[in-house]
Amino acid sequence: MNLTLLQTAQLSAARLTALGDPALTGLPAFLAAGPASSSGTMILEYTANSALAELRSCAAPASVGHVVLSHGLEEAASFAGQAARQTLRAAQAYRTVLGCELVAAVRALRMHPAPPAADALTVAAGALPDGTEDRPLTGDVTAAAELLSLLAQL
Repeated sequence: MNLTLLQTAQLSAARLTALGDPALTGLPAFLAAGPASSSGTMILEYTANSALAELRSCAAPASVGHVVLSHGLEEAASFAGQAARQTLRAAQAYRTVLGCELVAAVRALRMHPAPPAADALTVAAGALPDGTEDRPLTGDVTAAAELLSLLAQL
């Protein structure tokens, strides 16, 4: 499962990078709307790729090694607890990557001359701050990650 999360998160991170590319979108670099030195959503690429690194570490099996127990009489250990914690970490990292992409996608659609009339955009745009000024985006990503379950139901 963790490997699947990693593979789909890599696609999300690639789309996030594409959203910040003016050659692909026709929008300002990194969706920045301020002076030339504005970083816009560039920090989201760092955040998403940091979460991808966590996902990569979670993709390795928890039972990659073995343990000899009981004075050398047993060589079995389930590693179930470690695998469960690893999956929880992977799920959180996955939500972070998707949250970063959602923040950038909403910003890009807001900057687009003719944003689509879509329920998902209406819900996400209503929950995320409007501004495009350079500012910390931690709260935006957190809010976006919390929206994922609701958006999945649309």
